[in-house]
Amino acid sequence: MAEGYPDRIISEEEIQELEEILLSQDLHYPDYADWVENTIREIKDGKKRAFGLFAEKLGGDGVIRVTASGTVELKNFYICPEFRKEGNGSKLLDYIENYCIEQGYTQIQVDAYVSEIDTARFFLKKGFEFQSRGDFYGRGKESYLLIKRLPVRYIGEYDWVAISKWVMECLWGFQHEKELTKRECYLYKKFDNAMDIVATVFMDEELGKEVDRGRLQSLHESGMVKGVPFCFAPFFTDSAKDYANEKGVTLIDCDKLEELSGLSLPKSPEEVAGLIAIIKPKYLNNLLEKKDRVYLRGGGISLGVDHGQVLLFYVTSPIMGIKGYTIIKNLSSGEPNDIWKKYSRQSAFKDDEYKTYTEGKSTVTAYSFEEIKEIPECIDLEKIREVLGSFNHQAGQRITVSDWERIRGIM
Repeated sequence: MAEGYPDRIISEEEIQELEEILLSQDLHYPDYADWVENTIREIKDGKKRAFGLFAEKLGGDGVIRVTASGTVELKNFYICPEFRKEGNGSKLLDYIENYCIEQGYTQIQVDAYVSEIDTARFFLKKGFEFQSRGDFYGRGKESYLLIKRLPVRYIGEYDWVAISKWVMECLWGFQHEKELTKRECYLYKKFDNAMDIVATVFMDEELGKEVDRGRLQSLHESGMVKGVPFCFAPFFTDSAKDYANEKGVTLIDCDKLEELSGLSLPKSPEEVAGLIAIIKPKYLNNLLEKKDRVYLRGGGISLGVDHGQVLLFYVTSPIMGIKGYTIIKNLSSGEPNDIWKKYSRQSAFKDDEYKTYTEGKSTVTAYSFEEIKEIPECIDLEKIREVLGSFNHQAGQRITVSDWERIRGIM
């Protein structure tokens, strides 16, 4: 029994392995070999996306296609016999579902032959529901169509205004019309039940300070309010809540925004917002060129650092500055060999480089992410120290919410 790790299938070598696995399944579909050939071509063209279960070899696959309506079709899902333990099937499906959620897709569907009762049971246990039954492909064999609705979740960095906008637009269906005051007041519209609904939205992003009655009243009576008023702010005083009840202002505080976004949000400017990591120019370039990415760092997970936070890359000599940043998707800490088994194919290290780097280290942490955003104007060491007060350019350091706001302000 082998344990595998799920991940995207990206490289030419991995796609070749996928093709071999697809052909080995021998599903007896009409023109199956042509379907495999077409599927591989569509994966290379980006029309379909593939995921794999990785160990010493590719131990399973999942292939998806996204329809014009945003429904995800799971076109192939297969685990090799020697990998059908250790929860590998669940791991791979969970990874695919999380990927779909992060892309903003809200529904995934799969079909399974009525005769393949174990396959149907597996998907039912994973939260899928029966939608219909029929001979969908004209092969004289009936299949179940199973559907699972996926939760909506905010994907991105902690930014009070960005999350508030996401709630208005993605959860509540409003369309952004105009920014009335920069990062503070916005006009939204929504067409619902043959009615045009106008909303004026105030956003106060200052952590560690409550919006009181006077502040809320000044916003509400500023002359900018049209339609339904909303106010997003981390905290409100009781008097502000009383005023909102009197005037019909909808308040969204930190607790409510956490509930809506699914994030664990900081409550003060001094809470950890992420980490500045140290990296050599060669390895940053390697990470920027790869489509799968992970940053490996000696030691355990820094206290307070978590997924959804920012990871900034300070590049060593001759650049000596912050050159890019990303959002941490996942963190995993463990013995060097265990981490390498799981993340080697995503790493900018080669085998020998990793062995040299981890010599004498008992623990390594992997920070995985999707995309590095390059900073056009590198933030040099002098500017970093000016902004942060002090900075350890040899080991890196955690940054607070207020630190990150100041850094973002000079990008």
